[in-house]
Parts: sequence; C-alpha cells; structure tokens
Amino acid sequence: MIIKTKTYYLASTGDDKNKGTINSPWKTIKKINEVHLLPGDKVLFLENLQGCRHMTMGLQALRF
Repeated sequence: MIIKTKTYYLASTGDDKNKGTINSPWKTIKKINEVHLLPGDKVLFLENLQGCRHMTMGLQALRF
C-alpha cells in the first residue's frame, strides 16, 4: 500500500488564504490546526519561524 503524503509550508510573509505550498505558504499555525493532517504529512516553517524546522505526523508520535 502506497500512502501519498503532503507537505505544507508556513512563512511570516504567507497568507492563510494561500494553498500552503512552498510558493504560496500559509501564515499562521491556526491555519495548520484547521487542516486534517495524516500520518507522514509534513509542515515546514520557513524564514524567521525557527529557520526551516519541520514536524512530521506519525502514527504514534509528533517529531520535531
């Protein structure tokens, strides 16, 4: 079984009306909380939001 994962992006210059892509990032964590993340999905924080850290949704743990 192949699971297709998604990567979402946040940036201080983003907009929550954007698509959450690297070229059209969201701005707030509130927007991420509105998205149904699945195991393996990633959220990347760009620019001044902690450099380029990411979280990966796992089956049992959230990794930073």
